[in-house]
Amino acid sequence: MTIEPQLLRTQIAEAPDEFGDEYLEGVDAIAKYLGWNARKVRYAREIGALPIRVKNGVGLYAFKSEILAALKTPDTLVAKSTRKAH
Repeated sequence: MTIEPQLLRTQIAEAPDEFGDEYLEGVDAIAKYLGWNARKVRYAREIGALPIRVKNGVGLYAFKSEILAALKTPDTLVAKSTRKAH
């Protein structure tokens, strides 16, 4: 059974033109972009690992550039060892 959006009193959201292809709406879109499963996306948001936003009436959404910036931060790299090589 398919529930039509009008029965849920919701509107199908479309990304504003100003966002271009930056906007990812919903956990499935974010997961697809990252090549992850939905649970991993939710967990990353839960622990604050990625800038995934939530807004009443919209749900989860993110911006590609913010996700990429978060994945490129120096704290994601292995710490350099202070040991001297022999």
